[in-house]
Amino acid sequence: MINYLSKSERMFRTGSVGLLLAVLMSGCSNNVRVDAEPVKPGVFSDGFVLSEVACQRVTGGAAELPMDQYHAGQCYESGVGMSVSMEQAFKHYTMAARWGIPEAQEALRRLGQPVPEADLQKRQQTMERQLHQQRRDQNQQRLEQERNDAIRWHGYYHAPYYHHYRRCRKC
Repeated sequence: MINYLSKSERMFRTGSVGLLLAVLMSGCSNNVRVDAEPVKPGVFSDGFVLSEVACQRVTGGAAELPMDQYHAGQCYESGVGMSVSMEQAFKHYTMAARWGIPEAQEALRRLGQPVPEADLQKRQQTMERQLHQQRRDQNQQRLEQERNDAIRWHGYYHAPYYHHYRRCRKC
């Protein structure tokens, strides 16, 4: 038998068949858990489990999201993996509440602390609106520049939407 495929084509076909089999077999697991506890309801709930490892992650500097500030406050309030520090809990709850996390605002109310305004969230939204407006203005300037270039080079603004590609009889 004459082999018409090159070595790279044979390797590609073999690899693609193997990948296809792996994808098909990955969905064939019978290990479905039905006894899992649901995540507590909340706008930003992400399945955080209050454990030593998770608390070390959010309090050790790996916290990147505002929700992590709320979780760090939970860790300090309950004392999981560290001593209880209500001062640190208030600090983290306050920062999360400033980012607009409703669970942190609720925790501050529960502990009798003043709830700050979500100023960081408003600041972020204002900056996003300004960026959107700047992009819109840049696009408008670019379109105006293209229109001016067309007029300068052609002597008129070609409007392809109402003219035919062939010369119309009125022109």
